[in-house]
Amino acid sequence: MAVNKSYSQLIKGVIHNKPNGVSANIITKSGRSNQIQEFRIVYTDSFQLKLKKSYDTLKVYCNVNGFKTESILFVNPSKSRHLNVEFFLTKDSIYSLDTVIINVKKKFYQKKDTIGYVASEYIDGTERKVKDLLKKLPEIDVNERNGTVKYKGKEIETITLDGDNLFGSNYTLATKNINVDIIKAVEAIDNYEENELLKGISSGGKVSLNLVLKENKTDFSGTGELGLGLLNDNEFARGLSASLLTINKKQKSFFTLTSNNVGVNNSPFVFENGIKTSEQRREENYLAYSVLSSLSSNSSFGTERGNINNQYFGNFNSLIPLNKNLKIKLNVYYLKDEVSGRNFSEQVLFDSESGAVTSIFDNTTFTNKPKYYRGDIDIKYRLNKRSMLSFISKIQNENSDDYRKTNSNNDNFIINLNSRNNFFKNLLEYTYKLNDSTVFQSRIHYSKNKLPQSMNLNMQSPVNQSERINQFSEFSKDYLSFDSRLIGKIGKWKYGTQLEFYINNNDYNSSLLNTVDLSNNSVNDLDRANVSFSNQSYCVVEYNQWRFSIKNRFEFLEQRLTGFSNQQNFIINPSLAVVYTLGEKRTLSLNTSYSKSPLDIQNSFINQVLIDNRTLILNSPTLDLQENFSLGLYYASNNIFKQLVVSSGIQYSEVVGDYFQDLSFDSENIFIRNFYLSEKSKNLSTNFSLRKYLNAISSNIKVRLSGNYNQYFNLVNSSNLRSNELFSFNTSIEFNTSFDFPLNFGNEFSYNYTESKFDNNINVFRTINNNSKLIFKSKNRMIYSLNSAFFNPNIDSSLNTAHFLDFKFRYNPKGKNWNFSFHANNLLNNSTYERFEISDFSSSKFQNQLLGRIFMVSLEYSF
Repeated sequence: MAVNKSYSQLIKGVIHNKPNGVSANIITKSGRSNQIQEFRIVYTDSFQLKLKKSYDTLKVYCNVNGFKTESILFVNPSKSRHLNVEFFLTKDSIYSLDTVIINVKKKFYQKKDTIGYVASEYIDGTERKVKDLLKKLPEIDVNERNGTVKYKGKEIETITLDGDNLFGSNYTLATKNINVDIIKAVEAIDNYEENELLKGISSGGKVSLNLVLKENKTDFSGTGELGLGLLNDNEFARGLSASLLTINKKQKSFFTLTSNNVGVNNSPFVFENGIKTSEQRREENYLAYSVLSSLSSNSSFGTERGNINNQYFGNFNSLIPLNKNLKIKLNVYYLKDEVSGRNFSEQVLFDSESGAVTSIFDNTTFTNKPKYYRGDIDIKYRLNKRSMLSFISKIQNENSDDYRKTNSNNDNFIINLNSRNNFFKNLLEYTYKLNDSTVFQSRIHYSKNKLPQSMNLNMQSPVNQSERINQFSEFSKDYLSFDSRLIGKIGKWKYGTQLEFYINNNDYNSSLLNTVDLSNNSVNDLDRANVSFSNQSYCVVEYNQWRFSIKNRFEFLEQRLTGFSNQQNFIINPSLAVVYTLGEKRTLSLNTSYSKSPLDIQNSFINQVLIDNRTLILNSPTLDLQENFSLGLYYASNNIFKQLVVSSGIQYSEVVGDYFQDLSFDSENIFIRNFYLSEKSKNLSTNFSLRKYLNAISSNIKVRLSGNYNQYFNLVNSSNLRSNELFSFNTSIEFNTSFDFPLNFGNEFSYNYTESKFDNNINVFRTINNNSKLIFKSKNRMIYSLNSAFFNPNIDSSLNTAHFLDFKFRYNPKGKNWNFSFHANNLLNNSTYERFEISDFSSSKFQNQLLGRIFMVSLEYSF
């Protein structure tokens, strides 16, 4: 221990012998209470710490993992002079402090790359499932539409239970079905790597969340809920669920079985058009393309208002360690649903060059009945201390029957669509750790996806004779790849190189049969394959406050398409990321990349395909490559001790070469031809977000701003190539209190502005959304909440506003394993909502059916 007799209220210090890049914990304690008074994490060899209070006796500690804790004592320090300190670190092989717990209003703890949020400090009693808790945690965002969770703006890899990865990419099983009552803490983990042989070597930068369970819940626990009530049409409402969780030395498993008809989707699967889950995005290269789409609720308010369903869902997940070297994970899924609704649309299509205006009215009722079966197996076998073999297999079968009846401009259509989706995937991976800093991996992947679809359309017209049209469509994809990679580190340098060979083969067959007009019949029979051999290398370098990540991909690509000569290309795709650490938890980063890639397979068929009662599409395919360039500048500040998170960024991108639409329309039909042009499209986007906990008023505030400018091209009714501009601006402000007294409130306000411009024609619409809540917690453990939601889809038309009012009551008897709740949703009984969309050639209004008023009483029992 060293003693310095220069005293002040500003501590200036130097740390000797500290390794570069390693953090040091600077802690001050008062001699009177011996409690932690002030704290700071530093990454450099010198630091400053401004004291917030005056102390009669002060002890300053310096702690670095792997070194002895050093301290300096000050007695009666002067307020007018600085405190100068020097710490000389010595190795400590016995004890190191790697965890610091700070007692502030919102409790958390930090351990290396992990931030843990204590669940009890972030809940107000209205939360039921894990997703309700995640929405309140700093730096964590939950997408309401597909359940995707992001941490620090990056999508998480998975959610583990006490460190065990039961769910993989389908982590929404945990967020939607696990009760928040059994959660002790949520840990956010940077640099996550499931394969333990890659830890500390891989530079993947993955993030994940870990749910820490309460001590008495880590062996055997379960929950059952019985909810009964009335829907608006006096039919019975139900919400039934049961779950069982076991985590012990023999196995780790989670089982859930749910059924409801009140709009809740407890499964990890999403059946809304255009919405993809985290798993679907990761498997995009392996999945076939669906040409014909089923109708869905597509509600701007989320599924629990617009999803008129009748769902049964079951899932079983188990992680079984057969011995210390062999682990098997099983995942089994079953889903059956019936989604129904009524949609009305009014589209005004206009040709600014000719002045022609066309109006289309569609009034549709639909029922979609998906059935989903799936089984996954994941086997990990530890051959020895340095090598591991893993095998992942997935078998999936989905069958969907879609029935819809449409009245369109006085013509009646009845459509029956059947879609089947069969998917099979295998992945074999071998990992060998050559030494403490080098790992070799080799993988073999094979998958097959077939997606046959059959649509029968009957049209009855008061003017024309009846028509019967049959449209068959089937995309199938076979994907086979081999790759090997070597990754390692040398000091602060990380590197990797990978060789990969893959064959991506796509077949498409379709037939369009019109029983009245045989001239409209159309057949497609094509085969498209991409064969690729590539090398991808990267290098990550850290120097003082700088971090450079350099990547490059060399690829030889051969494209094959029926009716075209084979095309061969040699492609170079470089990228660069630079991160500069401005100070503690503040970074400035620059990302840029350039790439060439083949265009999507779905635009490869040449002859007509009917996708609904009025729209025919075809393509003029190409084997040309698309060029992409992007440049982004980002700033991030995360001061968890001040509970302040700030991020902002600006990104510019260019796309050279793409498919453009040649759109033709009349009152009965829409014809779309997708064709290739080497034109340049541009996009500029900006964002800013701030989260802050205000101690003075015990409240959280969240602010988000984003803007987007897009320049693109198209053709309308055989016009010349049109240059269009689309600008949007979105802002939201959220405020929530966490007072110690019974009454709390929150409010979220959002404003959206969209402007579409072609030549001198400008279309604008603006929307406002405001959500408010009041929460009252009585001393006898009763919780009352009142939620109000106001939505105006077009400020210029006040007649289209929607207002929702929900009431919830929950009673949690002290020391009991059960609770009682009463829900009254949509008390004002809104049955429809409207939304608007604009483009350079159309103005559209959509009206969708809502669930209506729901009353439900629920009894939940946990053990």
